[in-house]
Amino acid sequence: MCQASAFCACGATWASAAGAARTLAELAQAGLRIEFLHEHAATFFQRYPMLERSRNGEYRFPAGHPRIPLMYSIRAIKSA
Repeated sequence: MCQASAFCACGATWASAAGAARTLAELAQAGLRIEFLHEHAATFFQRYPMLERSRNGEYRFPAGHPRIPLMYSIRAIKSA
């Protein structure tokens, strides 16, 4: 669970929709207001064997593969 008094920016490797939902619920239960949830088509390590490394060092699914989020970022702010 993310613990911050004024601002929280959390990122995690995409595990499942349930994992993201659990993270959002915990942030909200901690009194934080969710500002955004962004899904990303790249990750910083080769989580799956079929991921290909791009020029900038990120790993992505190869062309033609269905686009599946590999990572997400969340911004949450403590409610006043």
